[in-house]
Amino acid sequence: MTPDHPRWVEFCDRLAGPEGCDFRAERPGDPTSIAWECNGDRARSARILHAMGLTVDEVEASQLYFAAHDGGCDCEVVFHVEDAVIRVEACE
Repeated sequence: MTPDHPRWVEFCDRLAGPEGCDFRAERPGDPTSIAWECNGDRARSARILHAMGLTVDEVEASQLYFAAHDGGCDCEVVFHVEDAVIRVEACE
């Protein structure tokens, strides 16, 4: 799974949502109160990719891609890999 995959947005939404890191505002409307869950690994992203039907080899390739793009753990995949895509698209 890389940003050019047709289901990339779905993956990122799931990883940022309740089945993944569960990003949320602890105080609704206060962007400084953002909280999330992360165990310092990429177990949630692997679980989501498997649930999306990717093969073991595709999940392993995705994990290597994330690691090579500063996605050392699940929340860093959201912060660095997905955020980098947003920054590039904004510059186009």
